[in-house]
Amino acid sequence: MVAAVNMGAQETGIIDFAWDGQDASGNPLPPGKYRFEAQASIDGEPVQLATLLPANVDSVSLGVGKGGEMVLNLAGLGSIGLSDVFTIGK
Repeated sequence: MVAAVNMGAQETGIIDFAWDGQDASGNPLPPGKYRFEAQASIDGEPVQLATLLPANVDSVSLGVGKGGEMVLNLAGLGSIGLSDVFTIGK
């Protein structure tokens, strides 16, 4: 883990989050691929939360996914099936 951000109490729902690219000591980290996780404490118990990541679509492949599903080819992130998309838009 390079950094942890305590966001305090939050309402139920989707919460926007941005990481400043710094480690826990405030030092800038080099460009690269980083993984992120979201955890919460509910009734005093730690809970792993689902996360969403915005991405730009480079192209769309038709009929190549599971069962002929449409596949979105994401800029710098690989490909995902349309059924894995949460929302489309800005």
